Amino acid sequence: MPTAHYVFLSTSLSAYTDAYWMKKQIVSRMSQLRLPDQEVTEILGRMHFGTSPVFQLGNWIPDLLKEWRCEDHNCGYYQAVFHLENSNVPIGLSLNTMDCLMHDANCAARSNGKLQPVVLKRQDARYDWLPNMFVGFGAKSAQVVFAGPGCDRNPVVRNKIALLTDGSCSYFKKVQSMQNSGSVGVIVVANTGEAIHDMNCQNTECSTVLNIPATMVPYDERIMTFARQGGLVNVKFQTTQSDNFYLAIDRKGRLQEMGWLLYPNFNFFTWQAEGMSFLADLEDQIAQPSDVVINVFNRTRMQGENGAFAGNVKLPWDGQRIAFSKLTLDLQLQCPSTTDRTCAEWDHTVHLFVCCDDSALCGMELGRWISPYRRKMGRWLTDATHLIPLLTNKRCNFTMKHPPWTDPWFPVLNLRFSEPSDWLRAQHGAGGLYPDQIEPIFVGSETFDRTYNTKFPPYLFAVPGGVQRVTIYALITGHGSDNNNCAEFCVTAHNFLINEANLNSRVFTNAGTAQGCAHRVKFGVEPNQHGTWLYGRNGWCPGENILPWVVDITDQIQLDGQENHIRYYGQFNNSDPNPTSNPGNIIISAYMVYWKEHGSAYAPRNFRQLSPGLLS
Repeated sequence: MPTAHYVFLSTSLSAYTDAYWMKKQIVSRMSQLRLPDQEVTEILGRMHFGTSPVFQLGNWIPDLLKEWRCEDHNCGYYQAVFHLENSNVPIGLSLNTMDCLMHDANCAARSNGKLQPVVLKRQDARYDWLPNMFVGFGAKSAQVVFAGPGCDRNPVVRNKIALLTDGSCSYFKKVQSMQNSGSVGVIVVANTGEAIHDMNCQNTECSTVLNIPATMVPYDERIMTFARQGGLVNVKFQTTQSDNFYLAIDRKGRLQEMGWLLYPNFNFFTWQAEGMSFLADLEDQIAQPSDVVINVFNRTRMQGENGAFAGNVKLPWDGQRIAFSKLTLDLQLQCPSTTDRTCAEWDHTVHLFVCCDDSALCGMELGRWISPYRRKMGRWLTDATHLIPLLTNKRCNFTMKHPPWTDPWFPVLNLRFSEPSDWLRAQHGAGGLYPDQIEPIFVGSETFDRTYNTKFPPYLFAVPGGVQRVTIYALITGHGSDNNNCAEFCVTAHNFLINEANLNSRVFTNAGTAQGCAHRVKFGVEPNQHGTWLYGRNGWCPGENILPWVVDITDQIQLDGQENHIRYYGQFNNSDPNPTSNPGNIIISAYMVYWKEHGSAYAPRNFRQLSPGLLS
């Protein structure tokens, strides 16, 4: 991000040396990428390397990093703990007794016939390539056997973890060869003097599924000598809690947490900067004078079957209808406290329902969001102008829900009304259009299987008199995972066929992409969440508002009172879905909206009752 600056600080007394090393690493990487000299100069101009230890800069940075500490297995220090059995203790690792006592932590223990564990940091292979070591083994210990570079099959690794040297072939080749040899995991030892680094597949290698975990550890003479001589080595994997390593300051001067860096890549810093920039722009937009702001929820607890409820909310009413022609939903999902670690786990669908009277519109969905996974910085503005006709009275009840078994969120919701009647008249005269009436046409949460499209019979309608424009406003999201990864991670198409002649389609091509949701941080997705937040989803992303699909069908229908019909159907691979196991579901709220000139009279219509049944 061209406006972001990056500051690198060291916690050690050798801060000057550390700063030099860090800058050298970055310059070397830019050289490998063959960046133009001008771009290198520009990037280095925004990178700052502190040459004093962080504790000399005051206590606030260490105190803050301790307050924002890493607490679970997804952060802190990733470690491999090696236990060297004393039955085959190699001799001659130290030159003499004094050198042994001074430089070998296990010397005293060996004199008593025991060895202390060797604890090394580790870097697991990329999460989207191989299973995590800790997830694969938990706290269990497993036997390790040395197998050289591991580029070919080797029967000695069967039912053991293979200890391999770095180089000679790709990481994919190493893991594939060891898996084919019956190994349960791979540990690659970095070359002497080299740092551990990211391990990942490359290009077409990634299309081959491998099922054993792999990690890298730094070179350690004790372990390598022991293993090469056939000593019995066991290992287990752990994560040690630590202070945080990162913090951010937004352009308004506020301190921000950085979230979770899923793997070692500078993109996570860029995404955090993009997220802060989006939020600052949104706050600048909100700071502009607004006509009317109605608070619905103010840190109201949302949990359980009832969710969050606000009753008898007074709306700006002109005697017949809402007195404004534009409605924006302004939502924050706040956490119990001010730190990310108190936020709810997992991403869940959040629905906002409204009921203003006992008509068929009572209980319809006014907005939809997806909660973030343990992050607190999100805020979203959603244009809900098309849904103004759902507000059928001057006082309404609002309910916000997510699955009742999840941890609580504390929503802050404001309804922002703008473009009042006199403004609309001044801007457009008699030609100003207002969303006058609304009909729910396809509403529900339905299983995405071969029966899916039978759940939505064609909708028949005749356009009321005086209508100048007709639109469809639809919220559609896919959830769950069948044998095709549907309906969360598969690409689905959704179609509105008007009068069997005009097809309107939307295809969620972002679904299943490796960084589809990360690329939407600049549009409001919360960055650096926990879990696999980066993957593109089917019509949604974790930590984002669901943007409506709006289709203007005015030119596709008869406006003279004749009957029209509309058919909706969803597809996977250009046909009806037909999973063989665990079908997912699609949540849809689709409305027909009729627009009239502002001066036209408001006349509510009667139509069949539709039950939302949306929560999942």
